[in-house]
Amino acid sequence: MAKPPEILLLSDPRQVQAWTRMLAGTCLRLWPGPDSLATDAVFDVIVTDQQVTEDMLPGPAAGLRWSRGEIGTIRVGEQGAADVRLPSDVTPRELQLACQLLTQVVRLRRQCRRERQSRRLMSQLAFRDPLTGLPNRRVWEDRLVDENRHAADPAADDPSPTRTMPGILGLAVIDLDHFKIINQRYGHGTGDRVLREVSDRLAASVGRSVFAARLGGDEFGLLVTGDDPAAIASQVEQLRVACCSQISPCVTASCGIAFRQTDSDHDATQVFQAADQALRRAKSTGRNRLVRADAASAAIPEQSPARP
Repeated sequence: MAKPPEILLLSDPRQVQAWTRMLAGTCLRLWPGPDSLATDAVFDVIVTDQQVTEDMLPGPAAGLRWSRGEIGTIRVGEQGAADVRLPSDVTPRELQLACQLLTQVVRLRRQCRRERQSRRLMSQLAFRDPLTGLPNRRVWEDRLVDENRHAADPAADDPSPTRTMPGILGLAVIDLDHFKIINQRYGHGTGDRVLREVSDRLAASVGRSVFAARLGGDEFGLLVTGDDPAAIASQVEQLRVACCSQISPCVTASCGIAFRQTDSDHDATQVFQAADQALRRAKSTGRNRLVRADAASAAIPEQSPARP
């Protein structure tokens, strides 16, 4: 059974009594002034002959709902801002119908808002890593597919704001060094905090030319575009160092990077595999460094100097 419309009458006591008599015997639930409501009460419509302000409503929750249109306003008499304006000689039937119809409108607004929130939540669950808030592995893989599609048809009309422009694509994989030791020594709560701090710093770098995602565990992916592989490698190296700087307990990161022309037919997944292999070399040659996948390309140093 549908909940009856909840109507707040907001005026002087004499006018409230007059409206109460006009609305008596209907399915409407009437509240004679804000003092009759709890601060968390959910009502639908305000009937008033005044200019409504948030401080006239019962609590901040009602003020918020009213400000975003989830409480309707019927203004009787003087002209003013309201969802519905009625003349001062309004009939009981007109007032009753206005309350009933406006209640349907505001409840529909609430339903639409709940559905929007639900869609946003489902999108976050599907595409965002719940711990760090970064795009997850699914988004990363979709992005690689997008890169391949763009390479196959660079002139395609793609409105996606994440599509790279022609130039060099650097694909990097960053992995925290000895992260299992942090979890074992300090606990998983500390490990989670470290992951969030690293992720926050990577997220701060995201822009038109940088895309970051959490691939799983303590592994992160970066896509960086530019005109010069050496400049891209330098940028990734700065991010590798900065994402771990001044974090307690102390943590470092290893990184593998590979490159391709953004309009090349070289599969982005293969570039990712090459970057992952470079990461393994970074791990096996001392950690805390960046290693590139192809020592013969782009005149990029094979590895940056190891940092203490």
